[in-house]
Amino acid sequence: MRDDNATICLNPYMLTAREQEFAHRLEDVLSRKICILGGRAAAVSEVNQKDRARRMAQRLGIPVAPGEIVELPMGTDGRPADLGLLEETIRRYLPETGRVIVRGACGSSGSSLFTLQEKDIGSGLDLIRRRVDNSVYLVESLFDLVVSPNIGVFIDPVEGEVSCVSITDQVFDPNTTYVGNTYPSRAKTVHRMVEYSRQFGRHLWDMGLSGYVGFDFCEYEDCSNTPICFFSEVNPRVNGATYAQAMWERVATRSNYSGTYRPEAFAAASALTKARTFEELTAIYGRHFIGRGRSTGLIPYNTGCLYEGRCSFMLLGRSLDHVRNLWRIVREDLSLGQASEERMGLDFWAAEHDQIR
Repeated sequence: MRDDNATICLNPYMLTAREQEFAHRLEDVLSRKICILGGRAAAVSEVNQKDRARRMAQRLGIPVAPGEIVELPMGTDGRPADLGLLEETIRRYLPETGRVIVRGACGSSGSSLFTLQEKDIGSGLDLIRRRVDNSVYLVESLFDLVVSPNIGVFIDPVEGEVSCVSITDQVFDPNTTYVGNTYPSRAKTVHRMVEYSRQFGRHLWDMGLSGYVGFDFCEYEDCSNTPICFFSEVNPRVNGATYAQAMWERVATRSNYSGTYRPEAFAAASALTKARTFEELTAIYGRHFIGRGRSTGLIPYNTGCLYEGRCSFMLLGRSLDHVRNLWRIVREDLSLGQASEERMGLDFWAAEHDQIR
């Protein structure tokens, strides 16, 4: 039976002007109000700029890494015309730690990110000189990070209440490209990060944003081994941790009713695989899949990209040590010939976890 009073809510991956226009047209067709998570497309676009998000954090009193925002003059070909100011800024912040991180104001998953030492300045500037995607760059001191958590919040589209929905640690490959998440977080200052995220979330609500938002933070230890955290960037959308957290909660809830071990940890990452169908995927990994009466093991997801040889995997265990040991067992199946060339983000996580321990 149709309920004409039921709320219709659209939940796009990330709100843009196109999704907003679609919602308006749908309202005309249905003659009903449509709720769309994300709020205002213009506000989403603004906060998605790393330089603007950094300035917002500073105005809110949320700590950021030492650094500056550099706007480059652009040539008629769409490329930077002069990198003198950028080089000057890089050299100004190098002495802090001996390394800097240079990030374009636009770009995701490390697509416009450069980590530079003194010897890398020339080659790094050459790479930036060829790009056409950014005219604004952030130059910040690069610390030896212990962990980089992602704090996920949900901003209620009606009341504006900001709720923390996920706390995970991000996994990066050797090129500083994001590949996945782990839970629980190892950050010692996570309580501060959550409060900063709620504070920032309330500001985003005032701007007209709602729905899922992810805040990236970094934690390092100073010379006295005191943990220090700072804000890195905000993603006004669902992110990789959103899916993994939802699956973990589903399995954990089911385990409470089934009497099986409750998974208390997970690692999730992307993968390159020779499997091109779910049947082939099952042939390689099937014995590790979570199933009836079993709440620890492997879950493949984002399987729609299998035809391209890519998939995402999630390992659930009783602790991060247990998850790491499960991964070693799974890796044994990848040495059986047909899957020996597979490469997965969990490799980077396992190596990083061993080193930190």
